[in-house]
Amino acid sequence: MIQKLSPSLIWIAALLCGLFFINDLQLELFASAVILVFVWSVISLSKDGDWQIPSSWVLKLMAVFWLLVFVSVIGSDVLNVSLMAFCLFSIMPLTFFVFVIKGSDNSFIYTAKAVGLIYAGLSLSALAQFFVFGEYFGGRANYPLANPNSLAALFSLGFFCSVGLMLGANQRLYRNLALVLAILLFGGIVVAASRGALYALVPTLFVFLFCMRDVVVAHVRCLGILAVCCSALFFLTSLGIAESESLFYRVVSDSQGDNLNGFTNNRLNLWAASVAMIKAHGLFGTGFGTYFLYFPEFRLSDDIFGTYYAHNDPLQYWVELGVLGPLLFYAFIITVIGRTVQAVKRAVTPHQKILILTPFFALCAAIIHTHVTFNLYNVSILFVIGFLLAVWFYATQKTLQSEIKTVGFPEQYSNGVRMTLIALPFVLMAALFMAYITGEHYTNKARDHMLAGELEEFADDVIFAQRIGFNGNYRAYLLAVSMPLSLLEEAGDKLNTEQKEELTKSALGYINHVRYINPRSSSALYYMGKLIDVGEQDALSKETQPAEFYYSEALKIDPLHLGSRLALAKIYDRSGDAKRGIEILEQGAQYKYSSINSMNLYQKLVEYYLQNGDAQKRDETLQKMRSFQRRLATQIKKDNQSLGGHIWGGE
Repeated sequence: MIQKLSPSLIWIAALLCGLFFINDLQLELFASAVILVFVWSVISLSKDGDWQIPSSWVLKLMAVFWLLVFVSVIGSDVLNVSLMAFCLFSIMPLTFFVFVIKGSDNSFIYTAKAVGLIYAGLSLSALAQFFVFGEYFGGRANYPLANPNSLAALFSLGFFCSVGLMLGANQRLYRNLALVLAILLFGGIVVAASRGALYALVPTLFVFLFCMRDVVVAHVRCLGILAVCCSALFFLTSLGIAESESLFYRVVSDSQGDNLNGFTNNRLNLWAASVAMIKAHGLFGTGFGTYFLYFPEFRLSDDIFGTYYAHNDPLQYWVELGVLGPLLFYAFIITVIGRTVQAVKRAVTPHQKILILTPFFALCAAIIHTHVTFNLYNVSILFVIGFLLAVWFYATQKTLQSEIKTVGFPEQYSNGVRMTLIALPFVLMAALFMAYITGEHYTNKARDHMLAGELEEFADDVIFAQRIGFNGNYRAYLLAVSMPLSLLEEAGDKLNTEQKEELTKSALGYINHVRYINPRSSSALYYMGKLIDVGEQDALSKETQPAEFYYSEALKIDPLHLGSRLALAKIYDRSGDAKRGIEILEQGAQYKYSSINSMNLYQKLVEYYLQNGDAQKRDETLQKMRSFQRRLATQIKKDNQSLGGHIWGGE
């Protein structure tokens, strides 16, 4: 029995890692999730001889889309970022394919039970975050995920499955357990205060119940209890610690038509910028996972928040994968719908319909929601979507009885040879992936050592990060630049010409390497500008531009790069063009910052307005300064106080 369950247990362990329960270990947990999925895939695919692969366009389109993602990695300007993103995405197709090829009734049932227990724990945790620890979590549940909308999307997938189990269970105990779990999961959705998840769930649920109307009649009592409890939980969100953050307040505001700006949450600006990115790179894409590197250049001036995602996954696929991305995405969805309709028509029993339609409508709600968020870039959601796709396909296959092709190795190959050949591509990908992940880990350690003033350890970690990452980690080189630049800046007068030239060449080498690995690095351009200011001019090439050029280029790539903005304003001020310097600072003041350096920007503007008697702009800038200070104080308090400290007092 244990031997039969072991592959499923590995997948469940991978899912737990993908939930990132320990915030400080996100990188390590992400790596563990990917590697465990690879291990589970090899073990599962190596068991029980040949592969039985159904003939279906669903499988073919998933494979082609996966291939497109891989091809985009090869053409990416920032290889390590795209490769790590590819490994993240691969969680979903691997889960889907392996369960389809090697899944059985038992493996699906055992996995579903384990996932149900995980969901129960997550939903109870979310309710506690809102009703017990609301002040600490700011009025919205999100732990263990970083984003409350992602947590709500994860709960939505489980909610549909719970309702489906409630409708299809033969035993009263299972019906009641499914009912309780559905109530808890809906509670998790409302305390996460995600309108997108709610607006996608409600109409999809009504269509689901309509399609299952013959069964619904026999479960009116359970559905009535579910409706009452869900309504009560929705209204109870009005008691949250932050009224404006509650789902009740948000839905009421939307219904009154006075919260359009809040409803879009800056998404219109994000989508407009994404369209501009598509116009520039939409044919072949920028490379999977690189949206956040290109977005700042196309960011609208009205956009004060910024983003790492397009908040519309098909749109982001177009940006990163080119025009084939959304075409294949929607082709896959249409094929899934067509297969579902065929399977439901051939279904003989209500139980068969429930098995087909439950995962189908759960996925429909997630896909609708993903048009205003980034569900398909979230590790835990990819796990569950891959599993539900496999459950859906398994159920439709039993009804449709599509042709099955047997794929295997020649009989003369031993089991060891077969496993080796199956494992080989996974081992190669895992080696590259772990090299980059380890490089990221040691880069983070180097940063911590630098902040602590431990320079020897800092240097060792930077060197190791460079080597283990095949010299492909641009962040390690950015950290390395800081050492020679700091020496030139702080001890320049005490250094002779030879020493200055050596340090300048060292810094220039690091900067050039960063710009080669990641042409989108605004920090590399900023450091280049600084190097021109403090370095030995004879050590620089004749093609080197003035510092002003590099600061300006950095701001084109990222208008929120405060160092470049302040340095550029300083150059204009020194050259006697103070007005242009102030314009540069005013352009930056419209954005919302998290860096303490923004205080320098605000202070310079306040001083200028005081000198010129512009009381209105002075007061507006002071208000922005105070707002930033409050955000910073809140964030520092949260970062330095654990949940236990919040409950019992102390840091």
